[in-house]
Amino acid sequence: MYGFRPTFTIVCVLSDVWRVQAFKDAVATAKAQQEAAEAERQRLAQEEAAQAQRTAEADATARDKRNAAGTESLIQNESRWTALLQGMIFVPTEEQADLTPAEAERSNLANLMLCMMRAVMWNNTMQIAHAQTGRQLRQTQQRESATLTAAICAAAQHQQRQQQLLASTITRVNSIEAKPSAAPGCTTDIAKQLGERIDHVVTIIGDLGDFTSPASISSTVATIKTDITKLQSRPEAAAKAYKMPRFNIGKFDDYNKTDALA
Repeated sequence: MYGFRPTFTIVCVLSDVWRVQAFKDAVATAKAQQEAAEAERQRLAQEEAAQAQRTAEADATARDKRNAAGTESLIQNESRWTALLQGMIFVPTEEQADLTPAEAERSNLANLMLCMMRAVMWNNTMQIAHAQTGRQLRQTQQRESATLTAAICAAAQHQQRQQQLLASTITRVNSIEAKPSAAPGCTTDIAKQLGERIDHVVTIIGDLGDFTSPASISSTVATIKTDITKLQSRPEAAAKAYKMPRFNIGKFDDYNKTDALA
């Protein structure tokens, strides 16, 4: 019976260990699957954002090309139109100091068109510069937004891991507190198993009279110390001395005697 008890305890402990290990493996598998799903979701979101960014950059590049082509066409025609309009402006000479009403109207129209053309060219140049600056700002904003999103995701994952660690620690502490203690101030299974083994050894040694198996390791040690102290403090007068009687070996020559010591 007592020889089977430690084996049964070991089997129960191993069974509990296997169940705990299986639970840990299941939790680890579920956590790995969750992390893989989260990583896949982030990868798809990053790919979608990258595709949208590439599309926006392609549209901006095409628009810049069209604007550049229009600007180049205007620049090429600017000199020709400038020369044409400047030729329409009246310049007084020695032969004709005053201009006619038709020449005055044509000169005013040429000045107006020349100023308008220069304003359009300036506006187009500033628009291109603003477009380039805006594109650079958008790219910077997208990069900073991606960095901020990654930092937020990392912080959220770190916080989730900390919460899981805290929850597991609380669960472990609660489970330890719920177990019956094997010794005063001891909440581990090792002390309980050690106490059971001590009880088993005491039982195997045999019946020790009125010795009562203590319920804890500390009480076992205290009981053993008490017994040793009692044995050491036992008075010598209480010990019974055995005195061997004197006899003569020659008396054993008579084999018919019944009392050899007489």
